[in-house]
Amino acid sequence: MSALASSSISNITEFKRQELSNLAWAFATLSVFHQQLLYSIAAAAIPQSAHFRPQELSNTVWAFAALKSLDEPLLDAIAAASLPRIAKFAFQNLSNMSWAFS
Repeated sequence: MSALASSSISNITEFKRQELSNLAWAFATLSVFHQQLLYSIAAAAIPQSAHFRPQELSNTVWAFAALKSLDEPLLDAIAAASLPRIAKFAFQNLSNMSWAFS
């Protein structure tokens, strides 16, 4: 996982929104905390967050919460991107978001 994290960090600017979300989710699902990778994911995700799909938003915020990584700028960006579309979120997305923000 360390090699994957290092490779991802060096190429993070090439990651699309789903790839960022999936990468964060994968590390969280495996309970692998890699702070530098999380910083890189957040830095790349914030400018793209307005274009994330609901599942990408909820998976990303869930992953950061599951790894107990509080990144306030990322949380703010995800909240801002979510609020205008929250009525269109699936129940699972709402559940993940609620848990992550609690």
